[in-house]
Amino acid sequence: MPRNRKELEVRFIRYTQDVLDDTFDDGTRLSDTLDGLRNKRYKINDKIPKITVVKKDEIYFCKDNRELWVLKGFAAFLEETENVLLKVPVQFGKLENLKMTTTTEGEDVRLRHKGSTEEFNNIKSVELSTIRYSADKIYGFSRSGEDELKIFLSKHRDPSKLPVLDVVKRKGKLYALHNIQLWLVKHWFQMKHGGVNDEGKQHSPNIDESTDSPNIESDIDSQGLEGAVAIDDTDRANVETKLFTDKQEEEFHDDVVIVDMKPYDKYPENTALENEGLSIKLVLESKPNKSSHPKYRQLTRQSASNDRRSVREYGDACKSKQRRR
Repeated sequence: MPRNRKELEVRFIRYTQDVLDDTFDDGTRLSDTLDGLRNKRYKINDKIPKITVVKKDEIYFCKDNRELWVLKGFAAFLEETENVLLKVPVQFGKLENLKMTTTTEGEDVRLRHKGSTEEFNNIKSVELSTIRYSADKIYGFSRSGEDELKIFLSKHRDPSKLPVLDVVKRKGKLYALHNIQLWLVKHWFQMKHGGVNDEGKQHSPNIDESTDSPNIESDIDSQGLEGAVAIDDTDRANVETKLFTDKQEEEFHDDVVIVDMKPYDKYPENTALENEGLSIKLVLESKPNKSSHPKYRQLTRQSASNDRRSVREYGDACKSKQRRR
């Protein structure tokens, strides 16, 4: 058997789309094809060609979504009636040609009539503790994060007024696309669950203005903040200060928020998170501008050859000058 072909259990193969037409290109309804397999009017090879899969994030995704819908329906039928797990031959496609519009990581799919313009929303309610950050740092905050939090609290006094969070499901976990929103929402609930001082006022991080070099006060018991760090203005540009860390996930266990599930490929590729997205650092300075760094010419075999030619020409010119002298 060729190396790019093998058999896989249908239950391990996932969709790459959320919505499918309910007919094949020849007009045959998916449900009619599934009924024909159940009733043994024909075999799989008669109606379903070999499907193409791509392995990504240790998951097998199928490019032939309508065929997979029929196979999954038949696999469920066989498992229920005959206690058999269906395996099918597959061939592997190229990763760069994979288009991922699924918002459920390929676990669910919906059918619609071919040619229909019916829209489906991906709004869901989930526990706040299940949402993670998609980056390690948030840049450009005020010195304590207090200003951003105060503005957010003043605009969102009721849970129903909280913003809908855009999230992507990757590797079985939910990641926020807008980390600042997630940070603010988590601290909104933190205030709701007792983030108040002895006078009954909402507690927020303070800055000690009595010294030339402000100290960010830390109150871990009531606010879950850490990182009381003295910051000199002279070297602020070189300091990345961790101002906040989120409380343990169980604190947010009962808090439910509304999310909009976004396509799988909206999540940045090759994102490496220090703490698996469970916490995030607030950085005072703006995000470094990559364009400010000097650009170096990419070294290629051709450019190296040109450089050597230029050196030789320069050397020959110097020699000719010496001879004329």
